[in-house]
Amino acid sequence: MRKLKKVFLKIHLASVILLLINFFIKTIFGLSLISNLVLIFKILLYASGMLLFFLYLKPFNKLSFYFSLYIFSPIIIGLSWLIDGIFGAILGSVFLFLFMPSDVRFENNEILINKKSGGLLGSCCDYEVIKKKMFLFEEKVVEFNFAEDIYLKKNDVQLRENYLQIHLILKDYDLKEDHDVAKDTTLFVLMK
Repeated sequence: MRKLKKVFLKIHLASVILLLINFFIKTIFGLSLISNLVLIFKILLYASGMLLFFLYLKPFNKLSFYFSLYIFSPIIIGLSWLIDGIFGAILGSVFLFLFMPSDVRFENNEILINKKSGGLLGSCCDYEVIKKKMFLFEEKVVEFNFAEDIYLKKNDVQLRENYLQIHLILKDYDLKEDHDVAKDTTLFVLMK
């Protein structure tokens, strides 16, 4: 049992340290681990925290209280959501934000275009362009906002020297003619 505690504690601490280092490097330099790897570390952090709660339950001490947050936070957030709508929505938004994977709208060998998550109460249609670096890392190059949700195909996005060209076909409703009209649109997004 002691060996199991040590293994899960090492996994938990390694996940915490790695996620904190990734957060600070991403904040300062704009470079981070790929989002799928970060999601795996977040899941490891949460799962090991839940298991360690049961392993450190007796005797109840400061570590037990820390690990109880991993068990009781979803329950408290769910109850607050049921009791008071907006407060629960805010708490749920914060909690789910930690574990929500990236909403990838386009991916090729060089770049990713993700729809940024603003949570349950966030604004619509903010996107970020991420450049892939050395297989394990990614760098956020630019953010842009578009009035509608976009879904892109392989030929719709072209990476130029200092800008990104995005070709879209948007649908609009013509009230006079009483039918849908397709509009051919090209976005140019300047990159850093």
